[in-house]
Amino acid sequence: MVYIGDISYILYLAHWPIIEMVKYYSGEENNCLNYELILLQFSFLISIIVHHLIEKPLINSKIDLTHIFFGCFLAQMILICISYFEPPLPV
Repeated sequence: MVYIGDISYILYLAHWPIIEMVKYYSGEENNCLNYELILLQFSFLISIIVHHLIEKPLINSKIDLTHIFFGCFLAQMILICISYFEPPLPV
């Protein structure tokens, strides 16, 4: 139970984009139980990977996190600027 508590925030952040991307790319909304269980398993998998590869190393590191946060902020601003000036995708 403690492990699920450790990955719960990442699971909270990851589940909604996964569901929305699958709905967007499949073009339909499937509400069957098997479909939802597969998405739940995939959300758990992504959460576990992010927890072990990103979250734990950042928590245990001796690195000043302000540089990392500034780099992430800068990368987000660059992506926003690129997406603002690119033509929209056809729907």
